[in-house]
Amino acid sequence: AGLTPPAATDSPYGNDPTTRVPDNLGDALAALQEDTAMRTGFGEDFIRYYSRLKASEQQRYADAEDKVEFERREYFGRI
Repeated sequence: AGLTPPAATDSPYGNDPTTRVPDNLGDALAALQEDTAMRTGFGEDFIRYYSRLKASEQQRYADAEDKVEFERREYFGRI
């Protein structure tokens, strides 16, 4: 399309909290709840269901005594 790419940077999203990519599940869920485009695109029912599912995952992680074992069991149990 003839576009010129922006200059390289070590922080492509900058330090502005409004453009920051969430780095944990809790922040990501909070951002999802506030994102009008995502709520419109996916629909309120899906966002509510997905948020409840992921909030449960976050709580199970917080309650886990062994975080590494939780991650292994939760995300790699079928390998």
